[in-house]
Amino acid sequence: MTLAKFLTRATKMPWSVETRASAAAKTQNEVKQEKKEQELVQLKQDPLVAGILNAFKGAKIEGVKTSKVQEFTDEPDTIAEE
Repeated sequence: MTLAKFLTRATKMPWSVETRASAAAKTQNEVKQEKKEQELVQLKQDPLVAGILNAFKGAKIEGVKTSKVQEFTDEPDTIAEE
């Protein structure tokens, strides 16, 4: 029995399994981890973040959460009149 058939029977969901000839390919987890590390390096280079880390010795970034930020302009909001 192939791995794909075993997983399909065990989970009752279709599976597709691919093999690669090269062992040099990175796993999805490794790619995610590298991306996180690169984002952390960029974040530490931000002047505000660098200043905070320097001001509080021993401070470290435990995690990063992103949120949608509304961009503000100097122009007042316009309301369409009916």
